[in-house]
Amino acid sequence: MQALSGAAQMAHQVTQRIIGEILRAAAARSPEEAPTAFYGMPFIDDAASMKKLLRDVESFDKDFGFIGALGANRIVVPQAHWKPRWQLTQRALSRAGHKDRTAAVRAAYEEALDRVETPDPKRIYAAAHEAAVDIFWQALGETPDPARDRAAETAHLNEMREVTRVLQALGWLPDARRWNDAVAEECGTLRQKSLAIFESQAPFRKALEALQSDGEKKIEGFNAVEELQMNLAAGTETSISGFLWGLFRLAQFPETQERLYREQQKTGPEAQAPLLTAFCQELLRLHAPIPFVSRKIVKPAEIGGRTWQPGGMAIFSILGLHRKKAAWHEPLRFDPERRAFLEGSYDRFDFLPFITGPRVCGGAALAQMELEQGLAAIVSRYRLSISGEAPGLDYAVTWRPANPGAVAFALRR
Repeated sequence: MQALSGAAQMAHQVTQRIIGEILRAAAARSPEEAPTAFYGMPFIDDAASMKKLLRDVESFDKDFGFIGALGANRIVVPQAHWKPRWQLTQRALSRAGHKDRTAAVRAAYEEALDRVETPDPKRIYAAAHEAAVDIFWQALGETPDPARDRAAETAHLNEMREVTRVLQALGWLPDARRWNDAVAEECGTLRQKSLAIFESQAPFRKALEALQSDGEKKIEGFNAVEELQMNLAAGTETSISGFLWGLFRLAQFPETQERLYREQQKTGPEAQAPLLTAFCQELLRLHAPIPFVSRKIVKPAEIGGRTWQPGGMAIFSILGLHRKKAAWHEPLRFDPERRAFLEGSYDRFDFLPFITGPRVCGGAALAQMELEQGLAAIVSRYRLSISGEAPGLDYAVTWRPANPGAVAFALRR
């Protein structure tokens, strides 16, 4: 990240402050204590308003600011340009999240963990990242070479995450335009590195060429590298966020860990595993991969007794929604066997880890499947415990524990 190296430390400080403030706001003990604004932007964390606002894409549109410099793609473009891009990859993502793909997703994690020679936390994290990359390519119908340089791919995705952290931070600063040239240079370098990786393997080239062929028929000036690199980064990043939180929470609850292990011994990957599903839903409640989303107000709207005027931005706090006392028993506590999830008795609009509306996460079913099967592979192979090190927080659009070493692993005998 050479061009933006001068902004890296600043970006880390800014993003850590943002996630800290979001967490403090989400922990408000009563509606009276909850903030109404966040850095001057309207702050929304109640189910009724979020449901209406996220569905009203004509009034509340996506605007990713500097992150858009990574290129046009289905994740960042405004609503007017979104649907043709959504059509390019959504069928594949929906098919990949179908339950008949469960065994294949589990196999990707098992094969990745087979490459871990000793139960080192960093190596286990890297293996999970590699599995997520394989699952992404499989979702597009491709089977990558198992002997390829996986470390180069995950290193590139980690670099993209760091660049995204800087780009997000710049969007919060009043003098950010002075970084325009550096942003353009860094994003151009990333595209070249993505292209090199996509051209390094026949299955990757095939996927890139097919996407370019389809895209240029529908979208003027379409660039398949920009579309594919962000789809790959976003799809794997959300999976890794949930997986790392899952490792930490498994280590905290050894009794639940053993119950999950026994449940896995009785079932196969495609069988129902209610305890595992409830555990993962609780992860997504307290640790939703994307803690908040923002929207640009582009049309006047009357929602929730408030008049929304165009020109500003609004913050929708997923973490705040998921920590409402009115909706959840002891909402700030991680309950690995939360009754509301085991019984299915929660209100669906109090639980929006993948948001809602037209811009809902297109890979939500696949993401949930990956989380469940990745953690099932872990508990079937290892016993996890707290090492004594602090997990920390690392935020760059998604959030995760900063220190994989907070969890210790021991092979089951």
